[in-house]
Parts: sequence; structure tokens; C-alpha cells
Amino acid sequence: MISLKITALDLASAEEITSFLLTEKLILKTIIQTGVQTRELIGGEIVGKSAVQITSITRASLFDKINKLLKEKYEGLVFTIHSVPIVYMDWEIQTELLQEA
Repeated sequence: MISLKITALDLASAEEITSFLLTEKLILKTIIQTGVQTRELIGGEIVGKSAVQITSITRASLFDKINKLLKEKYEGLVFTIHSVPIVYMDWEIQTELLQEA
């Protein structure tokens, strides 16, 4: 199991991505956080932006599929995607994820 984190540019994009992944049963129970501040180095300067972060739970084996589908479906939409392994979790949620996704 992994905690999947996707950063979208705005709330509308985050909601669309979340709806797609939930409908396809690729993720389970999502949190959408607005007002996330990002920083990156561009041309020698640190540039800050406001973004929206999607955090959800999924199976590690689905990461590549999710990444590929998002790139195909939302071509040109700038977002970042990464995962963090889940070491411990509520077993009821894990069972639900294994049945749903």
C-alpha cells in the first residue's frame, strides 16, 4: 500500500483528477488540500506557487498505471506525482482497498 500524492495547479483540476481516479477504482478515500505552497529553483531564482494537493491510498502495483493514465488523459496539465510507502494502516481500510481497487 502507498500514500499517493498528486499536486495539481488548481482546485478544478484536482477535483477532476480525483473523480477520474475514484471512478476507475484506482484510489480510495481522497483528501484535497488547497493553498499548498510550493517552491522550486527556476533560472537561479526560487519561485513560489500556490497549488492543490491530492492525497489518497492505493496499491503500489497501481502507481505506474495511474501515472500513465494521468499523463495520457491530462496531457499538458502540470502536476507532480509521487508515493510514500504505508508501513501501518487500519486493516479494515486495507481490506476495502484490496476489494475495490
